[in-house]
Amino acid sequence: MMVLLPLTIDRFISIVFCLRYKDLMTKKTSTILIFCSWIATVTVFVLDTATLIKGDDTLKYQDNYHRCVYDTARSWKPIMYSFVITPLISIIVMYLTMLCFIKTNWSYQ
Repeated sequence: MMVLLPLTIDRFISIVFCLRYKDLMTKKTSTILIFCSWIATVTVFVLDTATLIKGDDTLKYQDNYHRCVYDTARSWKPIMYSFVITPLISIIVMYLTMLCFIKTNWSYQ
């Protein structure tokens, strides 16, 4: 999700602020967007790997069901879900805004 967010931001700016696109989307702005998405992706990977390596019994074996259950209360999963849910909500809101903008400015010829 974090990789799709800069693409959506770029599309959003190109549609909603089309006359100011070259002023808003400079090389510096696009570099910052891509860098932030990579940092967030690496952070999620490191937190997930650290949780598995730490070995704090987040995986528990239940004898009655013969399966392993991941204990989310003592892991980083709730924090990592915010790295998925927040960009997803942002992408949906931006695409809905673009849809409304296009519908209101669309002229039939």
